[in-house]
Amino acid sequence: MQSGSTVASKYPLYNDVQLYASLIAYFILDHHPSHTVAHRVSMQYSDVSSGESCDEFDSSIHHHQPGGSHHLPPHRPTHAVVSDADAAASIAAQPKETSQRWLNWYMGAPGTFVGTLVGLCIVEGVRVAPAVKRSSQAVMYDIGDAVHTVGALYFRALTFMTLPLAFLTIALSVADMMMSKRMFRVRWKLVGLTLLTTLLAIGQALVAAWLLGSRLDSTKSYEFVMGQATNTTPVVAWQCPNITHPADGLRTTILVAHNVTNDLQCVPSWGPVNGSALDERLFLVTGISSSMFANRTAGQFTFDSMSAEIINTLVNLSPSNMMDMVLSNNVVGLVVFAVFFGQAAAIASSPASDLLDPIQFMRELHAIFKTMLSYVVTCTPLAIVPLFAGPFLTGTQTARDDFPRLGYFILAFAATCTVHVVIVLPAVLFLCTRTNPYKYLYLVRGALVFGLGCSSSSTSLPLAIRLMDGTNSCDRNIARFAGSIGTGINKNGAAMYIVLALVWTIRNAGIDTDLSVLKYGILSACALVASLAVAPVRTGGLAVVLCVFRQVTGLDIVPYSLSFMVIAECIVDPMSTVVNLWGNLVVSRIVAHRSK
Repeated sequence: MQSGSTVASKYPLYNDVQLYASLIAYFILDHHPSHTVAHRVSMQYSDVSSGESCDEFDSSIHHHQPGGSHHLPPHRPTHAVVSDADAAASIAAQPKETSQRWLNWYMGAPGTFVGTLVGLCIVEGVRVAPAVKRSSQAVMYDIGDAVHTVGALYFRALTFMTLPLAFLTIALSVADMMMSKRMFRVRWKLVGLTLLTTLLAIGQALVAAWLLGSRLDSTKSYEFVMGQATNTTPVVAWQCPNITHPADGLRTTILVAHNVTNDLQCVPSWGPVNGSALDERLFLVTGISSSMFANRTAGQFTFDSMSAEIINTLVNLSPSNMMDMVLSNNVVGLVVFAVFFGQAAAIASSPASDLLDPIQFMRELHAIFKTMLSYVVTCTPLAIVPLFAGPFLTGTQTARDDFPRLGYFILAFAATCTVHVVIVLPAVLFLCTRTNPYKYLYLVRGALVFGLGCSSSSTSLPLAIRLMDGTNSCDRNIARFAGSIGTGINKNGAAMYIVLALVWTIRNAGIDTDLSVLKYGILSACALVASLAVAPVRTGGLAVVLCVFRQVTGLDIVPYSLSFMVIAECIVDPMSTVVNLWGNLVVSRIVAHRSK
C-alpha cells in the first residue's frame, strides 16, 4: 500500500483527513500526528494547483462536476517492496518522533500544568521547613518577592522581543495594503469592517467584565497574612495604648492604616513586648539610623480631572521621541508609529531600484525576531514555577481563593467568544451579504478546528483560504488579499482577551477602585489599538497586557495577578485564535462578496 505521505502529496484533500486525525491525537494525547485515518470525503478533487506561496492550496477544490458526483478519484492500491534501507530509515526516525512528541508535551498544556504543580509543591515544601516556620512574615514576603522577581525576568524578555515583532508585523501589513494599487476601495472597506468587528468584540468583553463584577476581586493583594490574622503593610506604625494583646498577653499591638479602607487598626505586632525581636514596622523615635522599614511601593498616576486623563491618553498616541516610546513600553504609540512607518515603506519601495528594498529588509527582520521570540516562549513552562511560587509565598495569593477567580475569568472569556462566533459575526455577515452565515461557517469549519489545535491564525490561513474558495459568490483574488492582510490587523479575539485580562489583573491586584467609567473607556481604546500588537505566538498577548497595564495605571511592576494569566493562556489562546480566524474570514467574505 502507498504510505500516508505519498497519498497526501498526490491527493491534497488527504491533508484534510490528516488534519482531523491530528487534532484527535492532540486532544487525547495518545497518538502521533503522522498516523493516518481512513475517511470518506464527499468533495470533488482537482489536480490543478493555484501555485499560491502559502501551502499551495487548490483553487478548484470545490468546483462541481457536471454529473453532480463529488467523490475522490478511485484509489488504486499498489504494492511496494520495502527494502532494508527503508526499514533502517524508519527505525532511525523513531527517536526523532519521540523527541518531537515530548517537545509538544513540554510546549503544550501538559507543560503548563506540570510547571504549575511544581510551583505549588515548592511552596508547600518551603512552608513546612522549620527555619521558615520561625521566620517573620516580613521575611516570607521578601522571599516570595525575590522568587517572583526571577519569574518576572520572563516577562521582561517577552516584552523585549514582542514589541519589535509587533512593530514589524503591523508595518508589513500596512505596506502590503499600500502596495496593492488596484485594491484601493477594498482596503478601506477592509479597515472599516475590521474596526467594526473589533469594537463589537470589545463591547462584549466589557459586558462580560461588568457581569463578573466583584468575583475577580482580591481582598489580600496588598496585605500580609499570618495565620488567621490579617495585617496591613504601613510605612510607619505606632504602638497602641494597650501594652499587650488581649488574646495571649505576650504581644503588644501597633496602630496601622488599612490599605483598602484607610481605617486605623490595632493589630498584633511581630515581636514580644520586652524581647529583642522588635516589630520592623515600628518607627522608633529613639532610633539613630534614620531609617524605617517599608514594603515595596509604587506610585500610581493621579489626575486632577477627567479631561487631564483623556489628554494624557492622547499624548501617548504621539510620543515625543522613539526612544522614550520604547523605554516606557508605550505599545499604543508603537502601533500608531508602525502604521505610518509601513505606509512610508510602501511609498519608498521600488522593485526597479538597485537599492535595498525596505519591505524585504523588514521581512527578514521579522523572521529574525520571530525566531528569537520562540526562544523566549520555550522557557514558558520553566518560568511558571517562580511566577506561581512567589505570590503564594508572600501570602497575597492563595490557591483556594484565586483559582476559582481564574475559573470565572476563563468561563467568561469562553462565553464571550461563543457569543461573538455564533451570534455577532454571523449577524454582521448576514446584514452585509444577505447570505446564510451558518452555511459559510460550516464550509470553513475545518480551518477553525485546525486553528483551535495549532493556536495560530497565520498557520491556519492556507487551509482557510482553500476552503473559502468554495464560495461561488465571492471574488477569490479579493478574498485572498483580504484574508492575508486581515491576519495581521483583524484580531477580535486578541481585543477581547486584552480587555478581560486587564480587568482581571487590576481587580485581582486590589486596585479595582480605579476602574471608573472613564478608565473602562481608556482600557477599551487601548485594547482596540494594542490588539494589533499581539504577536502570533503563545503568550504573545501577555506582553501587550503588561504594557497596557503599566500605561493605564502607572505602576512599573509585574503584578502578581498577571502570573495566573500564564496558566490561563493555554486555555484561552486557542479560543482567541478561533475568534481571530473566524472574524478574518467573515470580513474577507464580505469584502469579496459579489451580488448575484
